Amino acid sequence: MDVDWVFFDAGNTLIYAEPPVGEAYAQALRRRGVPADASEVGEGFVRALAELRSQHRGDALPYGNTRAQARRWWRRVVALTFEPYAAAARLDDIFEELWDHFASPSSWRVYDDAVPALEALRQMGLRLGVISNWDERLVGLLEQLGLRGLLDTCTVSFQVGAEKPDAAIFQRVLATCRVTAERAVHVGDSYEDDVLGARRAGLHALLLWRSAQSPPQAQQGDCIRSLAELPGLLRRKAEQAGPGTTRGGL
Repeated sequence: MDVDWVFFDAGNTLIYAEPPVGEAYAQALRRRGVPADASEVGEGFVRALAELRSQHRGDALPYGNTRAQARRWWRRVVALTFEPYAAAARLDDIFEELWDHFASPSSWRVYDDAVPALEALRQMGLRLGVISNWDERLVGLLEQLGLRGLLDTCTVSFQVGAEKPDAAIFQRVLATCRVTAERAVHVGDSYEDDVLGARRAGLHALLLWRSAQSPPQAQQGDCIRSLAELPGLLRRKAEQAGPGTTRGGL
């Protein structure tokens, strides 16, 4: 694996929500006097997301490619998540609070291994980018979290009209960056979206698996446990490729 570009997923790869989604939703309910358990609300959120996605038809993204469409989608997610709770009369108020919450950099954290890894990769002469399934809020978040300056490009599904694991989003990025698939690697926490999706488009791919348990799908060699492993891994792979194919900086 000798590459020129390294692409990353965003959520749960470079950044994570703090507090987690279930807790943030439960806090919004509790502030309005509605008892709510974070674990139960989090499970309800996952079910709501899956149900609404299963109902979606057509080629467009479920959350669309405009701010207005994204807001309508996420309002439906919030409404379905809170259906078991006595919060319908306050739904608009709660939705606005949650929309602003997840658009704020104070609600997100950058993983400790992210910035050192990005800086090390840049020092190796590699170009870096993000490929993420997200709505229009991500670009501003990455800027405010201090990551955008370490990236050469940032591609978000709402801009493209396709999301991982669809090969179309990867192909768009490759064309924009003027790099062939075999000279690029994608790193993310979803085996289906980030590993299989990237490989179907011809890219190399690595699963980032932060859990102490063994990853259920990935085979040996497909997985890293921390972004701190990535610079050394890519350097070794480039050296193994031999002098005829190694690139400057590796």
